[in-house]
Amino acid sequence: MTQIDVLYSNFYKELFLYVQNRMKDPDLTEEIVQDIFVKACENKELMKNLKGEQTKVWLLKVARNHCIDYWRKSQKTKEESVKREFFHSSIHFLDETIERKIFSEELKGFLFNMVKKLKKSHQQALYLFDIQQFSYKESANLLGISEEAFSSLIRRARRALLEQVLKESNPDVLKLPLTGYELKMLLTWFDITDFPSDIEAKISLKTKDFFNGFNQNFDPYRQKWYPKELEDYLLSFVLLNKRMIAADFGCGTGTLTKKLSPKVSTVYAVDNSREMLNKLAGSVCKRGQGNIYPLYADICEEMNKIQESIDIGFCCMVLHHIFNPQTALTNIAKTLVPGGKLIIADLVFTNKNWLFKEAHDFWSGFKVSQLRKWIKAAGLEIVDIKENHSYHFQFMNHEDENDLIQVPLLSAYCVKK
Repeated sequence: MTQIDVLYSNFYKELFLYVQNRMKDPDLTEEIVQDIFVKACENKELMKNLKGEQTKVWLLKVARNHCIDYWRKSQKTKEESVKREFFHSSIHFLDETIERKIFSEELKGFLFNMVKKLKKSHQQALYLFDIQQFSYKESANLLGISEEAFSSLIRRARRALLEQVLKESNPDVLKLPLTGYELKMLLTWFDITDFPSDIEAKISLKTKDFFNGFNQNFDPYRQKWYPKELEDYLLSFVLLNKRMIAADFGCGTGTLTKKLSPKVSTVYAVDNSREMLNKLAGSVCKRGQGNIYPLYADICEEMNKIQESIDIGFCCMVLHHIFNPQTALTNIAKTLVPGGKLIIADLVFTNKNWLFKEAHDFWSGFKVSQLRKWIKAAGLEIVDIKENHSYHFQFMNHEDENDLIQVPLLSAYCVKK
């Protein structure tokens, strides 16, 4: 163990309880304790004898002085009181600042309310560093803490805000494209820490990699957790015939594709996972379904090969994987002939976000109002859109195998104008 490890192992718990009993604030306590350990590491004589009683006495003395200094600071001159009041109520200044960073009024209000629910110390850290763009040193000085303590504080503040957003996130106010500030929160969910310029590509790659590795297990997973007879229900939306050219966008291993095949002239099985398409191709070959044509393409980009050629398209359980669903729907709409139809199936919005991180999904399902906006923006006319509680997807909490939730189906039937 390093000297720092020994120091933490021997004294952290007792020191934390000592400060907590006096400050009554876990976040402030952690800041003070970390600052004390920084000072301890700078004391070469102290670090020579980390197990001795002298070390414990020194740490408790410094802790006591820190607590006293904090309360003294809180009772300083009127000027300091005014300054402190500014930071205490700094959240009230966020509205104007966020106005310049976030162009969606709904999203601005949403994040504003999320930040207001955080501890004051977290609000202050986010305001100074992420919003006002002060440096670590400047932020630490303004709050009267060390740079090391502020570094810990801003990490906890960001984590707290992200947890708050994911817990209460409402897709109706998550407008795209997102700003850099918003993306930093969401990218943490994807374990992307370098915040690249090609953010959408990075997220898409994560999702693609997941499904490339999931192709062998996808069919059993689908059979176990997807609604029974889902494909039959989706195919019942329209009257199919042998003159139709169809497309299954995001076909995966082709469960829907293979059921669609006997009812139409041609089916394009579109997916951006080569492994999924390879498995589909092998299955199609065995079944002798020669009217199925696997097409490696990304619906987030224009699909020139099938532009204005599709009579009926299906997009089942795809949009929640995509960074910008409106772009995907616009590209799909371009493949439809005038009067062409599109059937969409996805998840109703749920705040059980632990379901989706594992698969690197970007959305926790959708609300009818949001999907309706995207469909209209893509130039499609809505015939029917609804939450269907007769069909449910089931998901298991891997931390508790007995914890199953059911998420209803969200479906939409659209026509190209």
